[in-house]
Amino acid sequence: MSYRVTITAILAALVASSVYLWPSATEPGVYAPISGRNNTVLYLTDSSSDLVQSHIASAFALLETRPDIQIYWGSFGTPAIEPYLRNISADVQAKNPNVKPINFHELGGQSMTGALSERYRLYDYITEYGLAGYGKMLPVLEDMLMPWDTKEYFALFQETVKLIEDVDPALIVVDNLPRVFVDAARNTNRRFAILSANSLSDILAYHQPWKSMFWKYPALMSGHEFPVPAHSIFPNIWMQIRLMATITASSKLHTARSELEVMGINEPMGMHMQWDSIPLISGDLLEASLPLSYHPTNLTICGPMTLDPIPAEEQNPELVEWLDSSSSTTILVYLGDAFTYDKERTRKMSNAIWDVLRETDVQVLWQYEMNGDFSNTWHFELLKPYVENGRLRIYSQPEFDVDPISLVNSGKIDVWVHHGTTEYYRQAVRAGVRQVIVPLWLDQYNVARLVEYVGVGVWPGKDTAPVWDDDTLFGGFLEVLQRPGAELMKRRASDLKEVVAQYSGRHCAAEQIAWRAGMGH
Repeated sequence: MSYRVTITAILAALVASSVYLWPSATEPGVYAPISGRNNTVLYLTDSSSDLVQSHIASAFALLETRPDIQIYWGSFGTPAIEPYLRNISADVQAKNPNVKPINFHELGGQSMTGALSERYRLYDYITEYGLAGYGKMLPVLEDMLMPWDTKEYFALFQETVKLIEDVDPALIVVDNLPRVFVDAARNTNRRFAILSANSLSDILAYHQPWKSMFWKYPALMSGHEFPVPAHSIFPNIWMQIRLMATITASSKLHTARSELEVMGINEPMGMHMQWDSIPLISGDLLEASLPLSYHPTNLTICGPMTLDPIPAEEQNPELVEWLDSSSSTTILVYLGDAFTYDKERTRKMSNAIWDVLRETDVQVLWQYEMNGDFSNTWHFELLKPYVENGRLRIYSQPEFDVDPISLVNSGKIDVWVHHGTTEYYRQAVRAGVRQVIVPLWLDQYNVARLVEYVGVGVWPGKDTAPVWDDDTLFGGFLEVLQRPGAELMKRRASDLKEVVAQYSGRHCAAEQIAWRAGMGH
């Protein structure tokens, strides 16, 4: 995962909780789309493969199961997504020569990912949770919704409209972002579907009865429990109001919308996408999410839409042999290959790992990348005996040549320490792995609370986040390993693994897309 991709994923999580808050100005039933060419699908996405991995996975399943469907893809050249699409086409064609490869069309201008990565660095997003961090977070929302100037936005809109008219698809598949693709689909009166990996509680909180998004469902980055406790209701209401006000009353966005309307876009950057006639294909897991009272009729819950990674045994057999060499519990400390530890966080995590190795018989696998050169500091000497006796493996990013998801799926990891991305949370749930969450920004605080609500892990350090405390981290490790409740977490994680195995993920999404692609002329 590249640094640029990570920034976009962070910002996408931010907007995911806001794009559905604006009620529709269009009544259900008005939408009567053009049919388009039968069995023709057009994906319109950003070019970050990490941000649109659910779309890529669904396209792979389409190629596998419906070789009669022609897939087109409109996206940007940087970061490069075409190689991924070319590879999945080649993989399926190797088994079935009749499969039609994905037809890629490179859009001009700068991608959303590229535009945003020029303005923000990874560490710009480390914030306190709750109201204390909102002042830093909300201004980012404006740039996320409008990463281009109005001329660039309109040029991309025009190019996308032309692509739609040239392809004449029976169905367009989009994500919540970028909004320009939704504008193009709506303004050409085409049938489109929203494919989203975001949590349904983020997407649909606004549509729950009795305005419960204010008093029951935690606001983005609030870190509140579910249901929101009485003492947190007023702060939660204020956070939701501030979020909505940024979307609806921001002078920057209001000016951009007005200019784009003058240029000829009808209702540009509209947030109203919950018409009953617009399918929403979700990658959420009902049993591992916050419960919802209302599910719209346009919703299909497929579960995580992912590509199966190469087994860990094939990627790094020596590492898997080390994992198998001991019957001890294994902890994976992996916060993402783009995350870098500063000196203070290195010290805190080193101390926590040292304590858990000293007090238990576990073994630890730690993926670690420094933000600076401080590799010879004392904490590495502290851990050296455990490296030498084989109970600790430390890998820098270039050395960590194995997909962490394949490790988690291998059944050889018992506890995963990560920073709380939705993707990592769901992958751990699918694998039946307990979790220790150390959130740093945005939706990660909500995921940390979700882990505790579902009963598969803990969030140590609520009082200090995003600052780490080594004693608190150590306490979190012990809580999932041996303290009262640890065995219950283990059973809960195992039970959820069996339930989640019933979801078909990318194949479910492919079925939904194929069915609607067959409605053309």
